[in-house]
Amino acid sequence: MKILIAVPTYENIEPATFKSIYDLDPCGHEIDFESVTGYAVDIARNRIVDMALERGYDYVLMVDSDMVLPHDAIYNLTNPLTDICSGVCPRRGTTTGRSELYKLGCRYLNEESNINYALVDRLVDIQNYRIEIGVAGGACMLINTDVFRNIEYPWFKFELFPNRGYTSEDVHFCGLVHHTQKYKIYADMRVQCGHINKVTQYR
Repeated sequence: MKILIAVPTYENIEPATFKSIYDLDPCGHEIDFESVTGYAVDIARNRIVDMALERGYDYVLMVDSDMVLPHDAIYNLTNPLTDICSGVCPRRGTTTGRSELYKLGCRYLNEESNINYALVDRLVDIQNYRIEIGVAGGACMLINTDVFRNIEYPWFKFELFPNRGYTSEDVHFCGLVHHTQKYKIYADMRVQCGHINKVTQYR
């Protein structure tokens, strides 16, 4: 299987992020790495997808520029193999270990006000390591490139609304996915990522 690991960033990739990608066990897959810099994150993510489709990759693994991936992330994200699977990434500015994972059935697009999700606790029993979710952030997300062929462009779009609410680009993507009713979004609790310069909490 061909997997493109790509980092969308406006500026630089943290050295620890790059090292964690370099240290990933490819598990027999054909792995390539790219970064798209100098663009807003939604534009960068769309350019990554264009690149993955043009070059014939089966999957794209999006990794934020300040994430640290565990060595076995690829193995766990692909076993079992699903169309969309997220790792568990701590939220910015928190010290509680909360993640950017949101429960199935929550509102994933809100054009009227700030988004208010029910968070999934990242310290889920390891026996339930693969769970279906409503929304995930794009900080560590493995996506089948066929998904992009079946949802409308732009796949990622950051939207601001008159009341100062917003929809982030990864939430926009999850909304498009749910709208098709063809795909499910999962999170793998074994893929516990680190967030650089943030306080994280591990099992």
